[in-house]
Amino acid sequence: MRSLPNLKNKKLFFLIALMIIAVMSGWVLFSKPLYSLTIKTSGSDYNLRVELADTDKEREIGLMNRTSLSPDKGMLFIFPKEQSVSFWMKNTLIPLDMLFIKADGRIDFIHHNAHPEDETPITAPGPELAVLEIAGGQAMKHGIKVGDIVKTPLLSGQNQ
Repeated sequence: MRSLPNLKNKKLFFLIALMIIAVMSGWVLFSKPLYSLTIKTSGSDYNLRVELADTDKEREIGLMNRTSLSPDKGMLFIFPKEQSVSFWMKNTLIPLDMLFIKADGRIDFIHHNAHPEDETPITAPGPELAVLEIAGGQAMKHGIKVGDIVKTPLLSGQNQ
């Protein structure tokens, strides 16, 4: 290994190394855990890893300001009890499919390809316990329909 020629370069090297370590540490500290979730369709199972939004603040922020969402990821919004819920796409930069879910895990309503930054409310017809947001177009691609079942330990009303 070649040594650094002078003190100024050594300081710069260590400063850059310290910045890289700080950024990597912050990413690990502030990244959210991912949970397994499966949507059981008539054709097959669609397996995802989802972030959980189960506090008012997390539900308020959701997937805002994200520039991408891979097809095997999503965000599950869980509410304290079944209730009327309404979503919008303010500050959301990517199209999303929204799956509105009853306490038993049954998909009650699907809103396909919600438009980025659209502030029009998206509301299911009945009370819901959860909403799953996935990348726009994935519900259609995987044949997900109303009545399909979302299986995850995160929904406490299910028999796993």
